[in-house]
Amino acid sequence: MAERRQRRDLTYDEVVDRAIEIAQAEGERGLTMRGLADACQVTPMALYHHVENKEALLTAIVDRVVSDAIGDFGATDVDWRVDLTEFFSRFRQGFLDHPTAAQVYLRRPVLSPAMARCTELLFAAFERAGLAGDQLAEATDATVLLAIGSVANDLTRPNEIRRELLEHLDADGTRLSASIDVYSERDGDQRFRRSLGWLLDGLLEDMLGESAAGT
Repeated sequence: MAERRQRRDLTYDEVVDRAIEIAQAEGERGLTMRGLADACQVTPMALYHHVENKEALLTAIVDRVVSDAIGDFGATDVDWRVDLTEFFSRFRQGFLDHPTAAQVYLRRPVLSPAMARCTELLFAAFERAGLAGDQLAEATDATVLLAIGSVANDLTRPNEIRRELLEHLDADGTRLSASIDVYSERDGDQRFRRSLGWLLDGLLEDMLGESAAGT
């Protein structure tokens, strides 16, 4: 067995780095505090100086994945809509590249600095679009719901599985049969971007119209 390192040599960032590596290779079940301690070459007790328990560790993984994905969003001068679309595309891809983080995010609330920053940045983007007050919360909620659903769909329902629906159709199922190529072979990111565009069109028309009517 490799010699254990001194606890003081271990950093929080290293703990999260090794945890992500294990989660990528072995999934959430394969990520244990003992296994992580071995990967960090410390005793399990040394980990608890950085993370309280496994759930806190999983939160840290999600926080890192989201932080890396969104990067410097909001720091540029591009149009708010372009910025927002790229934000969500990167947000989605971060979770698709890290299924364990996505599973944690989808099954329970994740309260962390990166998630709080995401929400603040989305509020700011919609403010740039001309929304105000409660509209910021409503618009953010609607777009986040779409993103969550898109991540869940892409992780659990690969496009090709939709073809199997044809095996369960009765004789009247001609509409799905006629469109099955489009329905089962669409690119996930393109599909999300188009759906987000439709949502933003309707959302802005409704909310900005509502604001104009109230003036």
